[in-house]
Formats: sequence, C-alpha cells, structure tokens
Amino acid sequence: MLFVETQDIKPGMRLAKPVYNRNGVLLFDRNTKLTVQNIVNLTNFGLIGIFILEPAEPLPPITREEQEFEQLQTFYMFRLRDNLVNISKGKMPTDLPSLAKDITDHFGTLDHKVHFTQTIRSNTDFVYKHSVGVAIISAMIGHAMGLRESTLLSIVNAAFCMISATCTYLLKL
Repeated sequence: MLFVETQDIKPGMRLAKPVYNRNGVLLFDRNTKLTVQNIVNLTNFGLIGIFILEPAEPLPPITREEQEFEQLQTFYMFRLRDNLVNISKGKMPTDLPSLAKDITDHFGTLDHKVHFTQTIRSNTDFVYKHSVGVAIISAMIGHAMGLRESTLLSIVNAAFCMISATCTYLLKL
C-alpha cells in the first residue's frame, strides 16, 4: 500500500481505503479501479493524496468495525469543522454538544480495543481529524478509567476546545 499524492494518481490505480463524503456516505470503496472521472472527483474533494494498492497487491482484510471507524471519523471531522468555522465567524457552534455526545456514546462505552488508524488525506484532516482522534481516544481512556458519562462529555469537549484556538488561527491564514 502506497500513499500517492493527488497529482500523481493515474487511471487504473486501485484504492486501498474507502473514501467517504462529509455525511459518511461511501464515495469510492476499497479496490475501486480509478478512472479519469474518479480522479477529477477525488481532486475536487480536496484530498492531498490517497492510499493506493500496488498492482499485484491483494486487497488487505478489513473488519466491519474498521470500516465503520473510518466512516465515523470522516463524518465527525466534517461536523467538527463546521462548528469551528462557525466559531471563527463569531457564530455559535450548533452541533458541538451533540457531536461530543455521539463520540461519547459510541467510543466511551466500548469494552474492547479498537484498531485505531489515523490517515491524513486532506489539508483539513491535519487539524480536524486529529482533534476528532484525540476526542475518541479521550472517550475510550475515560471509559477504561470508569469515569461517569458527564465527565466523559467534559473530556471530549475539552479535546475540541483545546484545538479550537489553533483551528481559529489556522482558518485565518
């Protein structure tokens, strides 16, 4: 599996990881053989690159939970971005409390380890996906420590707030 920058993607290459839109809807599944139109769509989606399978490389196995994690992480990232963009414009974040609750409900209740992968594929991923990753890990650690739901929510919100000053600064650049 190779990370290939968007400008170097060629027709016929196969995707190693799925690509989801802002609503968590699958745009391109793993093993999709890219066409010129697919490449244009990926470029318009703002990806700096994608993971590609080498020509003879078999499709690596992936569990349903790993696929769901990738989907949720993308969906959460866009929700966080929308909230932080509102904050940077002096507006109230409309979805931040429910985003924290969703992350706490999903990841703050697990009683098993999660195969956590952090893939940075676009410029917004650097800040927003990282922040979501910190929130997810915080919820999981808090649950392992036996913290109450209200405390988990505070910790997840703190993960968002910690990065929000940085995000606000970066959005102005």
